[in-house]
Amino acid sequence: MGNLLSLSKTKAILCLEASEWALLIFAVVVVVGLIGEHRLQWWQRWYEAFAIAVVVGCGGELIADGGIFLFSSALQTIVDSEVAALNDKAGKANEAAEEARERAAKAELELAKLKTPRSLIDIPQLTSDLGLFKGTEYAFSSVFQDSESMDLLKAIDSLLQQAGWKKVKGPGGFPAVNVYGKEDGFAVPIGFSSGVQASVDSSESLIALQSLSVEKLPPPVRAAAVLTLGLGSHISPQSPDNTRPVDVQSGSGASKTVRIAVGKKP
Repeated sequence: MGNLLSLSKTKAILCLEASEWALLIFAVVVVVGLIGEHRLQWWQRWYEAFAIAVVVGCGGELIADGGIFLFSSALQTIVDSEVAALNDKAGKANEAAEEARERAAKAELELAKLKTPRSLIDIPQLTSDLGLFKGTEYAFSSVFQDSESMDLLKAIDSLLQQAGWKKVKGPGGFPAVNVYGKEDGFAVPIGFSSGVQASVDSSESLIALQSLSVEKLPPPVRAAAVLTLGLGSHISPQSPDNTRPVDVQSGSGASKTVRIAVGKKP
């Protein structure tokens, strides 16, 4: 049986067809032998030959039937294996197609994120959180020179105004842009960074500040930290690169102003 299973599909078909033809031929032999026996008496010439033909034909039919059974079984096994292989290939193809669809959907989502301008969400909650630092001075230290970044700067500016923060002139720089399209004394220098970053001065060292909890940080540093955390979770589309860590200029506590740089979309 093992040798039969090792047959190729073509050989199995040929052997099956040969067995079927053999069965037909031996059946004819049996019929001829039976006719001869019927027409002749047992003592007549050729009677024994016809009797032998019947025996040979029956034996041949038995062998041919066995061949048909064995070769049809082998062929069925081969066909089943081919079907299983095709089903496996089809399953893998479906998995690959599904993975391709998922990648395409992910790519479309990423593309949509790239095309969707940044905006603030859940502004009332963010305004409430930042309202705890009412009166904090802030200024915009730089902005990337595209409309998307400038619109986000305007949204942050409006948010801080609602929270009661006090806008002051920034550090200055050239070139600068009047974000609101007119000379208002608050021109913002052009920047080339990405994301939003707050920076603040502190008379304490960075190591000393890092050992403190947020509640114990100096007011300007704490305000900058809360602003950074708030913007990180309230800028849409969400991205871990929407904000950068607060830049603390340690050793200089002269300025209490929180400086905000609005960079390009990450």
